[in-house]
Amino acid sequence: MEAEHQRQRRKGQKRKLEEDGSNGAVAADASPSSMEVETEEIGVEEICCHRSHQSLAREVRAQVEVLERAFSWRLVDRTAAKRATHVLAELAKNEDVVNAIVEGGAVPALVKHLQEPPPLLVRDVGSGGGDRPFEHEVEKGSAFALGLLAVKPEHQQLIVDAGALPLLVNLLKRHKKGSNCRAVNGVVRRAADAITNLAHENSNIKTYVRYEGGIPPLVQLLESTDLKVQRAVAGALRTLAFKNDSNKNQIVECKALPTLILMLCSEDPAIHYEAVGVIGNLVHSSPNIKKEVLTEGALQPVIGLLSSCCTESQREAALLLGQFASADSECKVHIVQRGALRPLIEMLQSLDFQLKEMSAFALGRLAQDSHNQAGIVFNGGLVPLLKLLDSKNGSLQHNAAFALYGIAENEDNVVDFVKVGGVQRLQDGEFIVQATKDCIAKTLKRLEEKINGRVLRHLLYLMRVGEKSFQRRVALALAHLCPPEEQRRIFIDNNGMDILLELVGSTNLKQQQDGSFALYKMANKAKMLSSVDAAPPSPTPQVYLGEQYVNNSTLSDVTFLVEGKCFFAHRIALLASSDAFRAMFDGGYREKDARDIEIPNIRWEIFELMMRFRIDPMEAEHQRQRRKGQKRKLEEDGSNGAVAADASPSSMEVETEEIGVEEICCHRSHQSLAREVRAQVEVLERAFSWRLVDRTAAKRATHVLAELAKNEDVVNAIVEGGAVPALVKHLQEPPPLLVRDVGSGGGDRPFEHEVEKGSAFALGLLAVKPEHQQLIVDAGALPLLVNLLKRHKKGSNCRAVNGVVRRAADAITNLAHENSNIKTYVRYEGGIPPLVQLLESTDLKVQRAVAGALRTLAFKNDSNKNQIVECKALPTLILMLCSEDPAIHYEAVGVIGNLVHSSPNIKKEVLTEGALQPVIGLLSSCCTESQREAALLLGQFASADSECKVHIVQRGALRPLIEMLQSLDFQLKEMSAFALGRLAQDSHNQAGIVFNGGLVPLLKLLDSKNGSLQHNAAFALYGIAENEDNVVDFVKVGGVQRLQDGEFIVQATKDCIAKTLKRLEEKINGRVLRHLLYLMRVGEKSFQRRVALALAHLCPPEEQRRIFIDNNGMDILLELVGSTNLKQQQDGSFALYKMANKAKMLSSVDAAPPSPTPQVYLGEQYVNNSTLSDVTFLVEGKCFFAHRIALLASSDAFRAMFDGGYREKDARDIEIPNIRWEIFELMMRFIYTGSVEVTNMVAQDLLRAADQYLLEGLKRLCEYSIAQDISIDNISSMYELSEAFNAMSLRQNCILFILEQFDKLSIVPGYCHLIQRIIPDIRSYFDKALKPNPSITQS
Repeated sequence: MEAEHQRQRRKGQKRKLEEDGSNGAVAADASPSSMEVETEEIGVEEICCHRSHQSLAREVRAQVEVLERAFSWRLVDRTAAKRATHVLAELAKNEDVVNAIVEGGAVPALVKHLQEPPPLLVRDVGSGGGDRPFEHEVEKGSAFALGLLAVKPEHQQLIVDAGALPLLVNLLKRHKKGSNCRAVNGVVRRAADAITNLAHENSNIKTYVRYEGGIPPLVQLLESTDLKVQRAVAGALRTLAFKNDSNKNQIVECKALPTLILMLCSEDPAIHYEAVGVIGNLVHSSPNIKKEVLTEGALQPVIGLLSSCCTESQREAALLLGQFASADSECKVHIVQRGALRPLIEMLQSLDFQLKEMSAFALGRLAQDSHNQAGIVFNGGLVPLLKLLDSKNGSLQHNAAFALYGIAENEDNVVDFVKVGGVQRLQDGEFIVQATKDCIAKTLKRLEEKINGRVLRHLLYLMRVGEKSFQRRVALALAHLCPPEEQRRIFIDNNGMDILLELVGSTNLKQQQDGSFALYKMANKAKMLSSVDAAPPSPTPQVYLGEQYVNNSTLSDVTFLVEGKCFFAHRIALLASSDAFRAMFDGGYREKDARDIEIPNIRWEIFELMMRFRIDPMEAEHQRQRRKGQKRKLEEDGSNGAVAADASPSSMEVETEEIGVEEICCHRSHQSLAREVRAQVEVLERAFSWRLVDRTAAKRATHVLAELAKNEDVVNAIVEGGAVPALVKHLQEPPPLLVRDVGSGGGDRPFEHEVEKGSAFALGLLAVKPEHQQLIVDAGALPLLVNLLKRHKKGSNCRAVNGVVRRAADAITNLAHENSNIKTYVRYEGGIPPLVQLLESTDLKVQRAVAGALRTLAFKNDSNKNQIVECKALPTLILMLCSEDPAIHYEAVGVIGNLVHSSPNIKKEVLTEGALQPVIGLLSSCCTESQREAALLLGQFASADSECKVHIVQRGALRPLIEMLQSLDFQLKEMSAFALGRLAQDSHNQAGIVFNGGLVPLLKLLDSKNGSLQHNAAFALYGIAENEDNVVDFVKVGGVQRLQDGEFIVQATKDCIAKTLKRLEEKINGRVLRHLLYLMRVGEKSFQRRVALALAHLCPPEEQRRIFIDNNGMDILLELVGSTNLKQQQDGSFALYKMANKAKMLSSVDAAPPSPTPQVYLGEQYVNNSTLSDVTFLVEGKCFFAHRIALLASSDAFRAMFDGGYREKDARDIEIPNIRWEIFELMMRFIYTGSVEVTNMVAQDLLRAADQYLLEGLKRLCEYSIAQDISIDNISSMYELSEAFNAMSLRQNCILFILEQFDKLSIVPGYCHLIQRIIPDIRSYFDKALKPNPSITQS
């Protein structure tokens, strides 16, 4: 692929130069661009047509001379220099004359003009053309000409040696100062192009560009607004980054990546083609840069280029994705997750050969992930890849073959291979290079290995009931790939033979060839199982006389005459050899008693060989029989030994002696217990020698103390009796015996290891109480216990050594339990290395004990963790995870769990060592404790990084974790919820948890009365809610109602639930909302109700009308409210209450209507004041002085009274009946001041008056005051009052109160009638409340 990448780059560069030099490019660039020198009256075409070498040389020399003398700011010199550079550039476009230009000395002259001439003298300034005529133009022409000369590699170094590079870099920096933007852009672009050509395939010049500081200005120029400059500098960076790590690093350090990634999104194909090329060169063989590119967010823009209209960009993007996919498995997954598969597969069918090749390359790298493999096949990539095998291009063939090799790894794809005839294509293909042939062979081998289990069952099903073409393909494929032992099942039992024979009998030659070749392959495989021509076994046991009796007259009792020669034989051997000889000698034939028998029609040598076979024993057969007998003997010996071993007492248990231990343990008095302890301590203190009597006494004493220590109630008494120093003393061997004592019986070392084992056992039991741990350590136990661990290296008595080692490990476990100082002391004493070594013990109890010790030592002690890992414990611990013994894998998973806790580096190392799959396997263990520890450990793994989260799910952990959620074991559920919560931080895992049925069990755990379990479940649900694909599932299973109705114990859980509901609320838009509305329209009734209830709580306020009015969600909620089911009524009423609160955010339904005329308030001083009064009201015999102007402005009722045809129009005194004085006074006070205090005592009468006189403002005040007194007891009368006086605000408050307090109201008699009455008003209320907002509608 590197060679292809380089070839593509060269081709692109050549095309770029050709475009720049073509007349079409000149014409295209001529208008706005400064990159083309204006055409002048210089007969350039005529010059370019000079064919003779002499004329060309003269022309070049002439232009060089001009450049050499015209190096000044004078207009005439600048004009001449501009023309000369232009002529040389036009000549240099023809590669055939480039050498002549260089030979003519053009390079130094052009390099000289890459810089500005010296300033003019004062006397020359006014010579025309301004101070700086043709600024940037001459430099641009020189850079352009030098770039064309540098196309030939042999001229690159010459140009650089002439000093061009520093000057070109300076030209790049002109973008900072140029006022003439067009001219500056032109010179910058030509300088970038020249650097590109100079550095092309020249590593030294690439490095020199960096030394000259060329990379920073190039990176800055990426942000130019001129697209041609962007393209040119991107091309230069692309060249400089190719195979030059230092340049790559500097480009990245200059912050080029963000701009390059933006350029990937450009609409200009030339821009994103160069940008993707730069990034491709940056990431090539640079893992760190590759990671940084991905971190900067390049992945999605690169994937977007796969659908570009630019074939070159598509090709570069596919190549870059292939490089990304080679980085790590996480990136492979992300590329597919982000939608790259389909455009890549479409590119496989392109007419562009290179595009197909790059696509196959990318797919081959993506196909290294099993889930991607299935995705490629599902998206239709298998057939196009198979078709590419017919290509005549070796590279394209190989990329396709490599992709197919990856796809074949997933057994889910095997059936697809067979169905599309992929096996036949692989077998029949003609492949060009050997690497492709090897890859195809490996693919067929991989497919062959998958033909078993469910794959085979699927294929057999297709062969029985599939289409005819499928049946033939399956039969042919299985003939080549199936295991020999499955042939009968496939071809006899399932009629595969009929299909093959049908092919052989076909009139189609290709089918005949395929069928016959398949049958031939089957026949070869059949020979592996049995020989069809083997002779049937003899019905009687075979007897072999031996080689010495072949044609030997000794004891011969029959002679065969063959071709005139005698062959001496023995009837006993012949009778045992075959039925033919038995019939000859035992039947009624004449040869029965004959001495000489003539054998016709057989040659002598044949007969001799036959007789030798009958008589000579077969050594190979004897050897096989001897081996079989030996194996049987070993098995019998092993079984007898195992029985004996099982019958003997365990080495880990001290033999029962005649010491009345039970009687001792039953002593209840403190005095007797103290005496017993003291007695045993005295024995230990005096019996420290190798004499048999002392060892026996010491063994018995340690045993007694251990038995006593099993009862925690007497542990203190044992310690107080001085047992600790005595027991510690016996953790070591006694001093050697003197010579005179050696023969005192019991051997030199009686009860070796037994006393130490008993002491360690007793001390371990005493250390169960934390207050005794330090006492035991201070007595010097730890170094001695560590020494006991090391005895496994020397002990000849394996049983005894295992016993003392196990007890020492147990003692260390108990001493270090929850004691950080002792854990550290164990490490200082060198206890960890022997413990790690003992993990490899063949004794399971030892393994368990030392794993338990390591588990304790690793808990919350980073130094111990590091030493355990440094001692190479991980490989053995991981092997122990696969043990069949539950106790072993329980301790092993515990050790690993403690090692990785809060230790990211160790966590990574554990995963690197391959612990993930064995831990996942423990989720299905029969040991609940191991399941629990495994779930906890997976949760810790998942906290490491998103890659591990994905791998855990890919490897099958979800289903057992979800099954554990439904366990009866509380802790198992908690650990499973913990693990799922961490896995649910990945969006794809979130969807997997829901798909695998984890949502409902997690919701059920919210009903738990345990705060920790509740919180773990809530955290998992919070993660799941992040994926919008899961929102509909939340709603369908009633998850929103569960979250709202749950009773949560701890505040953290309540906060998590609130965040989950908020997260769900944020997803209610777009396709999620469309899906929910569809369900609400056509789903089952239960789904419709759940959707309506959920949307009432979660939908945005601006979507309420669309959901509940336009899509009839209101009908569903009102149906719930009017239901006879109390729970449905409560749910519906609460949902409507939430909707009403949201509706207030959009509009105020109870706002008073504006007065038809501007309101005028005269003020408090005019209330019932005769000054300027022009009307008097008579109320209850009292006069109230008023003013018509205030009354006319207050309401339509007074306007009608004074402006209409009523008799009050011109009356001076007007009587007001049916209203109390204080009510009328309050009403008039409101008219004059616009405000009034409305108390509960007058609110209802004042409401009546306000309604009568159409005082809407006063009416609202009265309604507000009355609404404050709404209660369960008066809600019915309040609602009636609102109806009587058309008090809309009061009615709405009544409705909201009923909805809010429905739970309490539901126990009031007659509430059902009230509910039925308000349902029409509820609908009217929301019709008005959810009316379209003009501002929102307009926007």
